[in-house]
Amino acid sequence: MVVALVCTHIEDVLKFVDWLDDQLSTLADERAVSKHFNWPEKKADAIREAAIEYHDLKQLDREITSFEDDTSIPYGTALKKTALLLDKSERGMVRLIKLRSSALRTYQDWKIPTNWMLDS
Repeated sequence: MVVALVCTHIEDVLKFVDWLDDQLSTLADERAVSKHFNWPEKKADAIREAAIEYHDLKQLDREITSFEDDTSIPYGTALKKTALLLDKSERGMVRLIKLRSSALRTYQDWKIPTNWMLDS
């Protein structure tokens, strides 16, 4: 299943990782069992990494897009809150750029969607 996995959308990767983790959670020792099969550990790791990174990026996006200026709080507090969110978003973008430069080729080789990593 992992070997043949080809997804066109990153959301499909998220669903697959949830399913895979659910299946593997029933095993007493995932590593011991996987040694007896032709288990594509590097591909499974890349799939999980992509799912986690995409999930984190979507969570940051939700946090940014749901941000509202609260006029009932003091100006200094509101400014600090805004600055913290800006810093968090900047760290997220730096992290994405580093991930893109280090993992893009691997994801493409494993047929993991990468369009979510692009600047657009």
